[in-house]
Amino acid sequence: MRAAPAFGLACIAALQALLGGCDGHKQAPARSLIGDGTQPALPLAPDETVTIGYNANSRSEQHNSIMIRPDGTITLDTDGGTREWRTVSTKRIPASALKALRDRLAVLRPPVRQPGKPEEVEWFLPVGCHTVYDGGTYGGLIFQKTGYAARWVTIPMSGCDTNIAKRIMRMLKPIVNDEPINARAVGLELSN
Repeated sequence: MRAAPAFGLACIAALQALLGGCDGHKQAPARSLIGDGTQPALPLAPDETVTIGYNANSRSEQHNSIMIRPDGTITLDTDGGTREWRTVSTKRIPASALKALRDRLAVLRPPVRQPGKPEEVEWFLPVGCHTVYDGGTYGGLIFQKTGYAARWVTIPMSGCDTNIAKRIMRMLKPIVNDEPINARAVGLELSN
């Protein structure tokens, strides 16, 4: 009978040592899923606007766009397959929801290089992808910071069949379809 308390104490000591060792463990910083993947995922700048563009279906007949402004205004637009854009919904989300949304988008943000003209564009692809012209796209993101060239992330339909590209699309679905954006509620669900 005396072995049982000793065994119990030994188990408690082992558990404390195991849990105590976790205190010093630090999680590695997240890496960007864009470009060469060596850049850390940095938070969006306070004045940075993000636009998410995506096709409504696999035939790419209808294009949708979601603009997330630094003040928490979210605008959902569609061309309805006609190439003439119209706004479907505009709303403003609370600062806490905006911060959480922007934090989720940080791993998709390309690195900021040198200041440039706002009309200039830098193109980026998910890690492991290469450019294929006229292959169409599943979607893309535009990161626009005041005083810098726009940074466009394109997810091509061909030439980009990588685990990271698929992961990005899986990440974007709940960002687009669920709160706080909730494109599903206005019929602009991301389904690809």
